[in-house]
Amino acid sequence: MSKQWKCGNCGLEVEATEELKELSFRWMDKLTSKTTCQNCGSYTIQRAFDDRFQGGHFLIVKARMKR
Repeated sequence: MSKQWKCGNCGLEVEATEELKELSFRWMDKLTSKTTCQNCGSYTIQRAFDDRFQGGHFLIVKARMKR
């Protein structure tokens, strides 16, 4: 069974890859990364406290969906 990612905003489900292409993963600086839903544009910014990556802050921004 393959790993799936699901957007908590729009519900899009995609198969996970090693490169995290489905999450538009990118590094913003040494300790900060960003993942984005390709369907609705919602994103999460992850920032580690230090280079051990054992804790940090998360900012979740949900895009508003038009009906």
